[in-house]
Amino acid sequence: GQLVPAGNVVFQAGGEQIDVLDVADPTSPRLLHSLPTSQEIVWLQRAGDYLYAMSRYLGLVMIRAFDRAADPIRDRAQSLILPAQSVPLRQVRMEVDATPAVDWEFSADGGAHWQTLLPPGAWHALAHPGSEPLWRATLLYERIGSRPVVDELRLEWTSEPAATPPLPPSAAGPPFALHPSAPNPGAPPIAIRFELPSTSLGMLEILDVSGRRLRLLAGGPMDAGRNQAIWDGRDDQGRPLPAGIYTCRLRAGGREEARKLTLIE
Repeated sequence: GQLVPAGNVVFQAGGEQIDVLDVADPTSPRLLHSLPTSQEIVWLQRAGDYLYAMSRYLGLVMIRAFDRAADPIRDRAQSLILPAQSVPLRQVRMEVDATPAVDWEFSADGGAHWQTLLPPGAWHALAHPGSEPLWRATLLYERIGSRPVVDELRLEWTSEPAATPPLPPSAAGPPFALHPSAPNPGAPPIAIRFELPSTSLGMLEILDVSGRRLRLLAGGPMDAGRNQAIWDGRDDQGRPLPAGIYTCRLRAGGREEARKLTLIE
């Protein structure tokens, strides 16, 4: 079949699908997933974020192959304020049928404060009780050719206080922290270590000096505790970046931290 490289990814057209292969280790290609096309592909090329495929009978087909990480403005859906409650809400629970790449948040005070709803199905004590409930969802385009989908959402809330008090600081678990990269200044590979107080959806990104995202190092569910990502000094397209000053930014669970790092050749 047709082969089209894109950094550490190769698209392979064969039969009525396009296979997406991870070739970061060229000696051991790994199938990530497949994009169904419902028709046999005989020619395949890539331009930017799109694949252009020629089928045997139906002509040219355009497929969006890359969807970038969440844009907090364009990739966020927010409800209208739901019916006001007579007494402040103190707990909320969410049940959802959706792909994992959706970050859910809830506000009881009309959007003044937001709280991540993770894990689904569990009751969450609201840090900021209120009587004007809102929800919002941020879409995380974390996998090539895959779009977030939500089929059903159910929210329950109560004005009853949480059954158990919050943990004292000494038992609250690991902190939210983005540690200095190592080496810094340094040449690739560069290790970036971070800690999360709880499992949550998040993103670890490399930005240029203007704040434009160049590389998504990690996106989606992140484990509580210590984590590490390795940056090879390349952008999302697999192109080596020039020496200079960059920003590493961690966003998870409604919190954010950033650190400067210097890339040298």
